[in-house]
Amino acid sequence: MILYAGTSGFGYRQWVGGFYPKGTKPADYLAHYASVFRTVEINHTFRRFPTPSLTRKWRDATPEGFRFAVKANLRITHRARLADAGEVTRDFLGALEPLGDRLGPVLFQCPPWFRRDDDRLAGFLEALPGGGRFAFEFRHPSWQCAEVRRICRDGGAALVGAFGTLAEELAAPATAAFAYVRLRRDPPYDEAEQARIAAMLDGLRERVRETWLYVKHDGPGLAPAAVSWIQGL
Repeated sequence: MILYAGTSGFGYRQWVGGFYPKGTKPADYLAHYASVFRTVEINHTFRRFPTPSLTRKWRDATPEGFRFAVKANLRITHRARLADAGEVTRDFLGALEPLGDRLGPVLFQCPPWFRRDDDRLAGFLEALPGGGRFAFEFRHPSWQCAEVRRICRDGGAALVGAFGTLAEELAAPATAAFAYVRLRRDPPYDEAEQARIAAMLDGLRERVRETWLYVKHDGPGLAPAAVSWIQGL
């Protein structure tokens, strides 16, 4: 299994003087980040629709082998809630095309009030282009069922394992050739939490070809150290 581990975002001034060398300018954050880690999860595309010129800049700032996970715009997930979203989804994915092979998974994070709708999910999956990595984070509990896992498996899509607490055993879904994990508790992680993260990754090794794991950004700037430890597993 190939492990891609990174943080949710990279443009944090609080990291200057710690992860980013003192005096690093915002325009140079991404290049430095990509010299240390293999992937980053881009979240600001949720509120601001990306442009091809922006995604081309991302590509140009990163080395071969680096990968971006990109959160889908709210027009797809929160306004349309996956219904009649073909045109806006095509436009969104089209804006990502300059990334080329640097594009990793596209994350569709749905709102907590969006209840399970099997037909809507199946129709949305059917309309997505082939060959991409698509991950879905459903936050209403009605989506947590075997039928939704089957629909995602049939569509080759990953169900996201999002963990707001690390106090219990972590069970990440494996419905596609890749898994997508989001650790939503601020680091650092204690020994017991580290053991649970390591056990989760061990459990995925025989089930998927790739795992994409992102650590929540935290104010003190401890997320990069957590990713460095996870990369070593």
